Amino acid sequence: MINRDWIMRIAPDKRGQAAPLLMRLIDQPVLEDAHALLGLVIDDAELGFDLIENCLGVLAPLDAALAGVRLAMSIGQFDRAADFARSAIHLAPDNGTAWFYLSAALCDQGQTGIAQMAMLRAIRSGYEHGGPWRADLFSLMIQALGEDQPRVAEIMMPCPLFGRMQQTLDSRTAALIKTCLDTNLDRFDRGLLAPPTLIPARPDDLTIKGQTILMVQNEFIHGSQANIRNDIADIYVDSAKHHGFRIIRSQAADQILHDPHLSRSPEVLRAGLAQLDVEIEQVRPDIVMMDGNFLGHARTIEPAYFTARPLRGFKLVITIPDLYDRKPNVFDYWAGAADVVVHFNRRTSHVEASSHLAKALHWPGLPFEAHMFKPYAGADKTIDLCMLGSLNRGREYYARLMQGLGFPGYYLIHDRSGGQALSVEDYRARFAQAKLIFNNGTITPNLRIVTGRVFEAIYSRAVLLEESGSDVDQLYHPWVHYLPFANIHQFAALCQFMQHHEDRRQAMAQRALAWTHTHFAGRFFWASLLARLGP
Repeated sequence: MINRDWIMRIAPDKRGQAAPLLMRLIDQPVLEDAHALLGLVIDDAELGFDLIENCLGVLAPLDAALAGVRLAMSIGQFDRAADFARSAIHLAPDNGTAWFYLSAALCDQGQTGIAQMAMLRAIRSGYEHGGPWRADLFSLMIQALGEDQPRVAEIMMPCPLFGRMQQTLDSRTAALIKTCLDTNLDRFDRGLLAPPTLIPARPDDLTIKGQTILMVQNEFIHGSQANIRNDIADIYVDSAKHHGFRIIRSQAADQILHDPHLSRSPEVLRAGLAQLDVEIEQVRPDIVMMDGNFLGHARTIEPAYFTARPLRGFKLVITIPDLYDRKPNVFDYWAGAADVVVHFNRRTSHVEASSHLAKALHWPGLPFEAHMFKPYAGADKTIDLCMLGSLNRGREYYARLMQGLGFPGYYLIHDRSGGQALSVEDYRARFAQAKLIFNNGTITPNLRIVTGRVFEAIYSRAVLLEESGSDVDQLYHPWVHYLPFANIHQFAALCQFMQHHEDRRQAMAQRALAWTHTHFAGRFFWASLLARLGP
């Protein structure tokens, strides 16, 4: 039991502080004094364990067990830490902190399989880690989440060829990657690879006679300046100007397009529609190009706006980048009023099931232009890996795991707000410095889309690493123009390989850029659109 002789066990420089605490604990123990004394003697592990057992253990058994775990972990006594954690679990079977400590202790003992299940118990008990994660424990946490979240389980699935990710790439895995690269490149050079199936047909000539486009697109996501800029609209505008169109951006867009919070007043909508009326009358556009990635309602513009008015002489192009089957059929909703509906996602039944099928123009991405990236082309490639994007699709797990491995790079996973995300200029500047760029287009376990980042990475002369499952393999040749991966283990191995083969990286980036200029240049999009609109 604790007694006055303990004072001689305490370091001389701390006895003055410790003595009154010790006396009070002997006369009338209270938990606050016990914690204060433990803080003073924590450098003497055995004295700390004695205090935990003889004082904390009496005052607050669960508190004592958890304190014992922390002390044992700090001095590398993992067996003892596990014992304390088990004691805590016996006292409180649903204590998430106790399960977390047991997981950590088992992980340090090398029992990762059991540690993963203990971590799952911690998560299901509501445990939330407040500080920075150790890389091994973060990996355990993600694997544990996979028991309840299929997307996380997919990311963490070990690769049957490469095995599990490692701090450094072993020679066997490097040889496998080299074989994949060499075999596919050889077949490509000899013309033995089947051509990708989604390369769009296009007219040979692009004839632009000063057509005027009224662009009805929000300047910022959802029309809010608190969000990042609407890069879809910006790229349309930039590309169209580059090819000689006269572009007028509507000032009515924020008042008439998608209202995600149903907060727009009828007065604001009426004012926006009146503004659009004035713009059409004054501009006399040849084309009105409007975002249609929503179903209208009483507080937004609706197709009837176009069908109920006398013919104004313009063609209506509706753009629906994200045409997913899990959404209502926005294609049919707008197609009756439109002359052409542009959509990027090929994997949708909405178009094929529509009576307006002939109005559909599938294009595999935005009309990016080489000039958009020229201001940054001279940047040195100083970033090994760039992982930029919004907080979805499992990106945050990939980023945290690569950081945990210590792989050098620029990592920014944001919420799409203006305060977190980069400006377009900074975004492209980072890409210009990047050697490797991560991308994925995961929407659901069975739906992966082709995103604009595919083309941004290639125009930035970086090597694209694309999570498999999207139609990118129907636009480019995998292992020739980009690197495909299915999970974090493959992703890490490919990054580690390319980190040490700069010549291969540069050659792949150049092949992808040449292929893009040949098949996906912005002028081909506008040529196809004008051909579809007709005279």
